[in-house]
Order: sequence, then structure tokens, then C-alpha cells
Amino acid sequence: MSSPNQVPYYQPRQRSMFGPLVIITEGFFFLLFTTGLIPPRTLSSWFVHYWPLLLILWGAVKMIEYMVARSRGEPAPRVGTGAIVFLVFFVLFGSAITRTASWNWRGFMDEAGIDDSDFDPVNSRYSFTENFAQPLDGGVQIKVLGAVGDISVTASPDAHAHAVVHKVLRADSQESAD
Repeated sequence: MSSPNQVPYYQPRQRSMFGPLVIITEGFFFLLFTTGLIPPRTLSSWFVHYWPLLLILWGAVKMIEYMVARSRGEPAPRVGTGAIVFLVFFVLFGSAITRTASWNWRGFMDEAGIDDSDFDPVNSRYSFTENFAQPLDGGVQIKVLGAVGDISVTASPDAHAHAVVHKVLRADSQESAD
């Protein structure tokens, strides 16, 4: 029998495994991103399409924790207020990112006069312009390929193809930019 001054033994509940799993997963993806194995657009595309998998993983971890606690005869772990608030904001954020992923952000930034290189506080901005011309025979087709940037083609009065290439990039030094 316990005396009135004796405090009953209290065993704290076991913490959820979901938090450490999320941190490990985030660390893994950020490592792939910072080492250059995954480009930023790929990482953001994965998040846009697969963020609900985190909800599925969370539910699976919580279900396993519930079943383990019940099999041990312990009380089932609860979802706290902080987790519920995080869940609500995460779903709102994920839904907003998915809805806006198909928007033409490049066009919006161009119309607003925003250059995405303005958001790089670490590196300096370097510009390069190159001009060149090449003679063309009549009836020759020109194919212009470009992954990033704007391209405009105009006719030339002489029998030459003229190109003006203007490049803007961010680098930590002039040597790196060259």
C-alpha cells in the first residue's frame, strides 16, 4: 500500500517515429539536391506530385504505433494539438503548391520585371554578349535550339545569318563566370 506522500511511478509515453523519419527523408533529398544529383526543378516537381505520400506515411506510422502500444497493453499514442495544426497547414500548403505548379511563373516574373537571378544573395551577376555572322546559301533552313531564355529571329538584308547572344548568369567570381 502506498503512503499519501509517495508519488506513483509514471512512465512517459513513447515518442512517435514519424518526426525522425521525416527529418531523415528531408535530409536525404536535400543532400541529393546540394550535391547536384537532383536539379531543383526535379525536387520541386517531386514535391508537387508526391507530397500526399507524407500523409500516407504518417498515417501508416501512427497505425503501427497504435497496434504496438495495444499489443503491449499500453495506452495508444495520441495525435497532439501541434501535430494537428501542422497537418492542417501542411495540407493547405501542399494543395496550394499543387494548384499553382501549372502557372506560367516565368511569364509572370517577366511581366512584373523580376529577374530570378535577383534572388541569389551569394553570387554576383555577370553578363556576356557575343555577336557572330555566317554566310548562308539561298533556301537554307536554320534551326534554333534553346533550353532557357528568349529567342527572336528576324530577316537580314544580306545573305548572312547574324546572331547576338546575351547571357546573364550568377557565379562567385569572374573566372567562374568565364
